[in-house]
Amino acid sequence: MDRMEVKRDIYQLWLHYKAKNEEDYFHQFVRGFVSIWEEQLQLDWSSLPNWTDIRPDAGPHLSRLPEELLTAVTQFMQQAKQDTERKTLNCGTLSEIELIINLLTILARNLDNIPLVASCDYVSISIGMAATVIHQLVEESAHFGEAGVSFFLTVCHLLEVLYDPYFTWRHFLRGNEANFEKIAFQPALLHVEVIPFIYDCFETSLIESYPHLGSELLHVLGAVVSGAQHNALRAICPATVNMIVAIVDNPVTPTELRYHALQCFVLMARVLLKSAPDQRQIEVGTMVQQLREVLLRGVKEENWTPDGVHAFTQIVSAMRALLARPVSLKRTQAHNISYTHAQALHAHMQQLLIDCQIPDALLLLLKESAGKNVEKQSMAVEVVRIVSALLAGSSTVKERLLKADVYSRLAEALRSLGDPKRPLLRALLALASEEEGFSSTESESPLKNGHALLILLRWLPAVPDVDQVWLAENIAKLCNASLQSRVVCSAHKVILEICSLMEQHTSLSRAAVGELLGLLEGLAAHCITPIELKSIFLLLREGDPDEKCPYQSQLLHAISAVARRGEHSDCHYFFDIQNDTDGLSVPGIRKWPGAGYGFSFHCWVKLDSETECDAPSPPSPASRTASPSPVASPASVVSGRSLLSPMMGASPSATTPTSPASSHASSRVDATNKRRQLFNLLTSNNTGVEIFFRADGMLVVAISTKKEFLTATVPDIPLADNRWHCIGVCITMARRPFGHNQIQVFVDGSQRLAASIKFPSMSEPFTYCTIGSVVQRGAATPGGLSGGDGTSRRSQAQ
Repeated sequence: MDRMEVKRDIYQLWLHYKAKNEEDYFHQFVRGFVSIWEEQLQLDWSSLPNWTDIRPDAGPHLSRLPEELLTAVTQFMQQAKQDTERKTLNCGTLSEIELIINLLTILARNLDNIPLVASCDYVSISIGMAATVIHQLVEESAHFGEAGVSFFLTVCHLLEVLYDPYFTWRHFLRGNEANFEKIAFQPALLHVEVIPFIYDCFETSLIESYPHLGSELLHVLGAVVSGAQHNALRAICPATVNMIVAIVDNPVTPTELRYHALQCFVLMARVLLKSAPDQRQIEVGTMVQQLREVLLRGVKEENWTPDGVHAFTQIVSAMRALLARPVSLKRTQAHNISYTHAQALHAHMQQLLIDCQIPDALLLLLKESAGKNVEKQSMAVEVVRIVSALLAGSSTVKERLLKADVYSRLAEALRSLGDPKRPLLRALLALASEEEGFSSTESESPLKNGHALLILLRWLPAVPDVDQVWLAENIAKLCNASLQSRVVCSAHKVILEICSLMEQHTSLSRAAVGELLGLLEGLAAHCITPIELKSIFLLLREGDPDEKCPYQSQLLHAISAVARRGEHSDCHYFFDIQNDTDGLSVPGIRKWPGAGYGFSFHCWVKLDSETECDAPSPPSPASRTASPSPVASPASVVSGRSLLSPMMGASPSATTPTSPASSHASSRVDATNKRRQLFNLLTSNNTGVEIFFRADGMLVVAISTKKEFLTATVPDIPLADNRWHCIGVCITMARRPFGHNQIQVFVDGSQRLAASIKFPSMSEPFTYCTIGSVVQRGAATPGGLSGGDGTSRRSQAQ
């Protein structure tokens, strides 16, 4: 039958109902209406459309439906409510009301209808009936059977579309988080009956009897929390958190239900972290402590069955989900503001998990699992991943874990689990590179965590032969990924570890030894200490054939290759500047030797190319107090990256003036808002000169006066190419009144920029002079130089 004819027949049913006031006509009308729109909307709850594809007008608008439709719906639902109170509700009535609730769900798919539908009593009536149904189903005091289960699911779906019309919760479960800045329509305000209804249902034996209905209830709670923050803050309270924790802690909870509960827990914690403290009914730290207690309680009760270990793994995975790192996909200033806020929240969550002693709980979990006859590698992988997430981008957390001896305790706990499998080795390699995951074919990430590398090296003899060569290859690739990687290896004395491994040559395959010797040669060519050289020579000793190293010829070849390296010139002494606290601070210059004298700045610099995930916050240049993010930039003098002033450089023939007062506004539209600071010479009034590199590697000289911020950019020479460059900047003051000051910039011996520019008076004392870092107020070091903590300490082998 044609769809228009069907619609015409349905409309006739409505006319018959209005004329004769017979219930059958209304129920036929509802049944036909639902069948047409369910086919058109295609609401498959197991495969919902992406939130970006949801149209606000997908469902029918109330203005195009009969005016008295909602009145009739209210009438029939009130009758069903009375039947429920009288305990005369039967399966037939339940099925009719289920169709009416389906009709309301369809109406809510037109987002304009949500406020009106939510303002009526439909939610409270539906919840009251659903509560009665679920209690009778669990107690088996009525014979609703599948009709009762179907009705309960329909009520849950109605609540979900009201509170989360874009299905952001369902997409969160799939790892596709919604961008709420692009969502125009707000969900319904949370009804007061919803949260007590969910809590009351879980107080019954619902988990044991109908676990899939428990999952649907958690979908409703997740929709409330995900749909809108104002609803979430009303829903997240001690009672709901205790309910979630109890579900997780229940040993009979199925895997899927526990997963949904933990994901709901993660989302609650994230929402609370973004909210103001006075809006919270419970603190995030309290939530994390409760989850930690569940983990420790399971360990104490020795729940080491396969299901118990899987539950432990799920809990650890949820803890790691709390530390999901923000990803920068755009380069707009407004996005970077939001991204920087997310970075701050991530850092706060890292500190919070450390304060709650999560690492100690995880190490205890691994220690107690040793010797148990169950598969524990998946759990160990999750533990390593959460340690990696805790460390990522936080020097403070690294210091705290180092003081707590976490690395040695982690290594000991992992060795107690037996021979490692490749997923665990991949997780440790990811920990060494501080990345989300490690790919042996695609990863070019530099080595950042030398302690994790030492764990892998010391574990290499115990790795099965099939994985030993693979691991040795990836260790060598990671250590040789960049100059920064070799610097980290040198700082952690990797050559000594390789020599120690060579003494255990019987436990190593020939191919693995070849990879280690190649790594030794590369690191020794970079830099080597006398102690390390002595350790290599000790391997060449003649003695008992059983103790003699069988790879002496390869060692001699490696030493010869290092000695011949003098033919290739490279820099071996440099300051490795990675963080905002690194760099050089020169004492304040109180008296400049003559107001007519300028100055020159000269250095060799090497900039590493940056990764996409690096993104800073966006302050104005007038403040000069922006917090820089760490940057991988080993160099003789290399800038720690700070925030780029909104004034992008000018052409060589002109400068770009901008008032500091307007700089913040202009920064809103700047797409490249970060820089690597090379040199600062500033007075206490923020006047002076800055030299920095833009995000694209272009060199910029900036002059700040009391009224203007001027920049001049060296054109067409991006320097972020992982090569050494000679930089010279000369500022010549005017020799006569009303003359022009001159800036000259030389790159690799050639003049690349000459421009006239204003310059502040040289008669004022210069309070801040830093090289390789942003100005740290009060951090000027009088009386000498303070170097970064990454100064290269060793020389090449000749």
